[in-house]
Formats: sequence, structure tokens, C-alpha cells
Amino acid sequence: MSIGVHLHQDSAVALAEMIRNGTLDLAFLRDPAPLSVDLVSLDFAVARIAAAVPRHHPLADAEQIGLGDLRDEDFVLPDPTALPTLAHQVQLACRESGFTPRTRAVSDDLTGLFSYVASGLCVSLLPERLRDFHVAEVAFVPFAGRSPYLETTLVAIRPPDADAAVLRLLELITRRMAG
Repeated sequence: MSIGVHLHQDSAVALAEMIRNGTLDLAFLRDPAPLSVDLVSLDFAVARIAAAVPRHHPLADAEQIGLGDLRDEDFVLPDPTALPTLAHQVQLACRESGFTPRTRAVSDDLTGLFSYVASGLCVSLLPERLRDFHVAEVAFVPFAGRSPYLETTLVAIRPPDADAAVLRLLELITRRMAG
């Protein structure tokens, strides 16, 4: 048996609707809040957020920083419509650290966030795992203590309407996450 994979990027609401209408079988969502009862979701991953700063920034070589260390910086922020969960988490984390991020730019995708930071114009808060993309002009600096985080959820149509391959994949993921 083989399974075809087609990758599609869109908002959480659009992806959930594509699952409902049969265009997609599965989706990884960072904002599963608008899900209806016809969909099933599984917690899939938790990603810590880190500071993304230009390579020449004074904090670029720090082992870790406090989020408050960025209070006087210009930020590129995630667009709340396109990246609602990341946008909400960034605002919440900054507010908990006692400041409102000073907006230099807004981007509707991760590539744009990276680009602004790489240009040296500002800093951002991004999922820490993105440091593996090795963008030479961007340094990731972890936060000391508790870090803001993003949860990723796997979403599919609720059985018995789900495809057998989708059900099997959900079973394997559930087993893997439990063990």
C-alpha cells in the first residue's frame, strides 16, 4: 500500500474546512480552536519559542536571554489573520514580560518573518526548531526559564467517515505519542 502526500499551507480555518469537504485528509494546525464535532484532533507536538535576532545583534551570541531583554527592540510580528496562534502567543508572552512589542513590520508567513530579521531591521519570536534551517544572517537565542510555546495538533475527519489509511496513520501516531 502506498500513500500519496500533497502539502498545502493555509490558515487553520481554511485547512479545517478542506478536511470537512474532503480536499484534505489530515492537517497539522497550530490553532485548533474553531474545530467542530465532525473533526477529531490529536495533540502532536509542542514547540518552544525563541528570540530570532540578526546575526550582528549584541544578543546573538548569548546562551539565553530573558524576553524582557527585547523590550526596546523593533519587532516583525506575525499577522494575526494568517498566523493567529503565533501572533497571540507573541503578544501574550511580551505582555507577561511587561511590554508591548514595538512593531516595525508584520508578515503573513514564516519566510517573511525570517527575511525581516535577516535584513537586520528587527527581531522576532519564532518556533525554536526553525533554527535548523540555518539562515546565516539569523541567530536563535533561547529564553531563560519558562519559554512561550506553540502546540501543533493533527486534525482529521471523525471516524467512520475517515479513509482507512488516515485511520491507520492516526492509530500509529497515537501509539507513538503514548509510548
